[in-house]
Amino acid sequence: MSDSIAEENGKKFQGILKVRIEGVIFASNATSNNCNVDNKEKSRST
Repeated sequence: MSDSIAEENGKKFQGILKVRIEGVIFASNATSNNCNVDNKEKSRST
């Protein structure tokens, strides 16, 4: 019984971690894309 509970909790925990990691990657990609756009705009104006 305790094994199955531990397994369920482990799966939930892995799911949460995966979502968090994907969120962080998405956020970092979004910010780096914004930086690239800013740099292009700056280089155009100069």
